[in-house]
Amino acid sequence: MVVYSALWPILRILSPRKPDTVERILETIIDAVGSGRTLLMPTFTDGFRDGVIDLDNEAGWTGALPEALRKRGGARRTASAFFSFAVLGPDADDLAALRPRESWGEHFLYAWMEERNAHMVTLGVPAATCSFIHHVEWIQRSLLPYRSPKTFKGRMIRDGREETLEETLLVRQLDPEIINDFTPVEPLFEAAGLERMVLDGVEMTELGAAAMIRSLSPLVEEDPWLLAKPADGQ
Repeated sequence: MVVYSALWPILRILSPRKPDTVERILETIIDAVGSGRTLLMPTFTDGFRDGVIDLDNEAGWTGALPEALRKRGGARRTASAFFSFAVLGPDADDLAALRPRESWGEHFLYAWMEERNAHMVTLGVPAATCSFIHHVEWIQRSLLPYRSPKTFKGRMIRDGREETLEETLLVRQLDPEIINDFTPVEPLFEAAGLERMVLDGVEMTELGAAAMIRSLSPLVEEDPWLLAKPADGQ
């Protein structure tokens, strides 16, 4: 189960808040996932700094809940200078052993999510927040006029050890600048069977990886610009 989250919509409805609120919310998620499943949360970073990514100490920019999972005993952080995930559960060690030759492609996390038909869950954020959408771009990469492969290489510190890390991203063109535009995604996910629930104003969604691919990949093949647009809107 891959969970994308924003904490503030949940905190808005909690009163009074307590010092351990984040941990209590995380514990609720872990209990809901169950010990027999693997929980993943994104802990994305901005890449190598002076040739190094310190995954033991650098916090992700993806929120307080993933950060709490990253620091939890028994959790692992996957190897990536850009798209790491905090992982807890029976597959944690296997996922931590993967190396991101292609960050969104084969032999790494998104391919594993496709193979397992992972449940993509959002808490307090739209379904279009799900980074698995990039895997669809990778599947149709030969058709995309706005992305090209770029390889990054540096040193990774993780679990107290240092090693060389190399990974290839599909980067957007900069001249003219192209940005992600995932606005078409939500209705397509709805048609594919997206489950949606709103509890006390907090929206939660769930859709399997296979359904996401089925809903998006053929349309990206028809229109390679489905998920992107020029930054100037032209």
